[in-house]
Amino acid sequence: MAEIAISNGAVSANRARTSLSALFAWCIRRGIADANPVLGSEKAVDELPRDRVLEDAELVGIWKAAEEIGYPFGTAVQLLILSGQRRSEVLEAEWREFDLERRLWTIPKERSKTGSVHLVPLAEPAIKILRGLPTGTKLLFTTTGETPFSGVSKVIERLNRLAATHSPRGERLAPWRIHDIRRSFASGCARLGVPVHVVEKLLAHTSGTFGGIVGVYQRHEFHAERRRAAELWAEHVIELVGGSAKMLEFSRRSASGGSTIGPAG
Repeated sequence: MAEIAISNGAVSANRARTSLSALFAWCIRRGIADANPVLGSEKAVDELPRDRVLEDAELVGIWKAAEEIGYPFGTAVQLLILSGQRRSEVLEAEWREFDLERRLWTIPKERSKTGSVHLVPLAEPAIKILRGLPTGTKLLFTTTGETPFSGVSKVIERLNRLAATHSPRGERLAPWRIHDIRRSFASGCARLGVPVHVVEKLLAHTSGTFGGIVGVYQRHEFHAERRRAAELWAEHVIELVGGSAKMLEFSRRSASGGSTIGPAG
């Protein structure tokens, strides 16, 4: 387990431990083994419950820490915050997927968890970040020029230390994981008045309001509503971190139909 934790991370070691325990339990039921040696072992790490939502102050700390860290990981974290997309979708993103003029990110089905093409509207703050990235490689976030950025577990500790310096009391963030940014995006959009079906389309969720028979017959993609929601969320984030009034005004103007959420026209 220790070797798995070192090579693939503590959570992977926990998953291997669970699988081995199930295997030995199966062997015991069939008389192949007499005991389950995994029962005497400990988890590599106590995993966090998957319901963590970052508070606005925590989001500000993470954003500003990411700004200090810079490219590639810090910039990727900022894009994660603005887009709400999955960690792998951001860290493995390729330039060919982006149309900056149309402010659109097309995640191909090969990289989408749903197995379908996913269109992500990009607000102006996200476009500004993208225009500032180095080019010349197919990947957005890379240190080798050929492979996506790795070593997240190492740099996340530094990010947390820096985030504490932006806390009003200098306190470290409570334990969190990268996926919590996505959950915070969803909760934050809902708090701003974005309907849940629009949030689910932004996140490419196939369950929830689009599960079962609804997913079969409801084919409207809510593109205009998703773009307005992305602009609204980006405006909220930039306001939180003390962004310039100029960027906010541009964001308001560029959002088709303004910041109102709801069916277009």
